[in-house]
Amino acid sequence: MSAIKSGKKNITLAVLGIILFIGIVIPKLTVQDAVSLTAEEKNCVHAGVRQQFDHPLQRIALWLGKSAVIYKQGDGIIKENALVVKSYTIFRIPLTDTRFFNRFTQHVICDWASERTDGVFSEVTEFTENIQNFVIKNIGQPIEGFSAPIYLQAFPGLLEADFDGVETLEGKYVYENGKLNFERRKSGRRSSAGDVIVEKGHETLFNNIRGRLGNDLSVNEIIKGITARGIGRVSGTILLGPICPVVKDPPDPKCADKPIFGTFIVQNAMGNVEFSRFGTLRDGSFSVPLPAGEYSITWEEPKGPGIQGRLVNVIAGETSEYAITFDTGIR
Repeated sequence: MSAIKSGKKNITLAVLGIILFIGIVIPKLTVQDAVSLTAEEKNCVHAGVRQQFDHPLQRIALWLGKSAVIYKQGDGIIKENALVVKSYTIFRIPLTDTRFFNRFTQHVICDWASERTDGVFSEVTEFTENIQNFVIKNIGQPIEGFSAPIYLQAFPGLLEADFDGVETLEGKYVYENGKLNFERRKSGRRSSAGDVIVEKGHETLFNNIRGRLGNDLSVNEIIKGITARGIGRVSGTILLGPICPVVKDPPDPKCADKPIFGTFIVQNAMGNVEFSRFGTLRDGSFSVPLPAGEYSITWEEPKGPGIQGRLVNVIAGETSEYAITFDTGIR
């Protein structure tokens, strides 16, 4: 009887050993670099991966699996070479790169060219580190990387328009007609991390935000501006009038101002930077959330004299009511 039990135990151990062997072999044979690397780049990746996987359990998981470079950015503004690495453990299970086990993709930055040491490089680097640390602390480390939706979720003072032209791994963000879209390059590698913002993209994002909030602001002031401004709301009705050339007494109901059913553009107070767009209901009512500040609301298709705008003030945590009338020019 004991011999039978011992035999079953040996068979079980043998099966488990075979399963473990297969699990180890799969990543070793199937995980390969998507680009060719120099010896120096390979050393950089090896050192970067070991530095990020600093937990003993992570080291064991990495030993059972394999890492590979899935993308190489060669035209970065801040750094010349950015190697995007994905690591796997047994059975090619994606391996996280923090001891909290909540991120699948890591970014290993290798730069052998002389780094820019001017103010732009320093400020963009400080800006990038600050917003990424803020995201990790308050939301968690992103699975694929830092993208526009993640930043918009983390920072109430950011607007979709801030990401216009921001470069990513496989394309760029485009803000047009009140909507933010990701445009993938027609040629090149496709992956789930295609919308992750690269170094050059963070510089574009930084410049966009600074241009909106003020070119003389420091990095700390910009960070404060997008984190502490808070969100308020503007609501009310938008009408078009006068409808008749002569005001009658008593007023003719047919000559009452008409509600506008259409699309409106939210700009800065100067009217030269677009933030967002919203639509009214058929009764002219609207409600739109905005970061605290002063804005100008214009009609996408004005039917009155010239381009008209109405100033509104947004207060964090409050709703400001406005009755806005656009002039038809009828007298």
